[in-house]
Amino acid sequence: MARRFFALAAGLVTAGAVVAGAEPAVAASAPAPIRSAYNDDCLDADANTIGSNGTKVQLWKCNGSRQQQWYTDGFTIRNAADGSCLDADLNTIGTNGTKVQTWKCNGQNQQKWFPANGGVLSSIGDCLDADLNTIGTNGTKVQLWQCNFARQQQWRGLDFGLTDCEDIIGLRPGDDPILGPGCGDTLGPG
Repeated sequence: MARRFFALAAGLVTAGAVVAGAEPAVAASAPAPIRSAYNDDCLDADANTIGSNGTKVQLWKCNGSRQQQWYTDGFTIRNAADGSCLDADLNTIGTNGTKVQTWKCNGQNQQKWFPANGGVLSSIGDCLDADLNTIGTNGTKVQLWQCNFARQQQWRGLDFGLTDCEDIIGLRPGDDPILGPGCGDTLGPG
């Protein structure tokens, strides 16, 4: 199974490079909160630094604020408060604990995200993850971690507007156990 996942992740990285030039023909989704399946807290861009590159992304009790509203535009996830993109920090990429931040959208692979088995897979092959050491408190670190699809890597409320796996990398539902049946709608409205 691990070998299969790494092969799939490598395929997604390649697909991300191909997809980067040709975004899917889908309208941007409406802004909505992205909630952790672990504790229902919201993905939050730090209000103290929002609008600046490198803004911290964290979990926070949901409060309806604009910094907790996100929308998809192709394979990018954007913050409704300033339109910046969810971004994996290039200085720490490739290791468990990679910093997740917001950054001015630039179309690069560290800003591409894909739905996978209820989680969010980055184009570099790791999953969006809430840090188990701090989960349950405001300010919980959000990071990239090797995918294990545990509850801290499950997210609700994000709509990529995809109808099936073919929209992602040419797979049909059920072709792969990582994506699984109905992979295009696993992150639908929560």
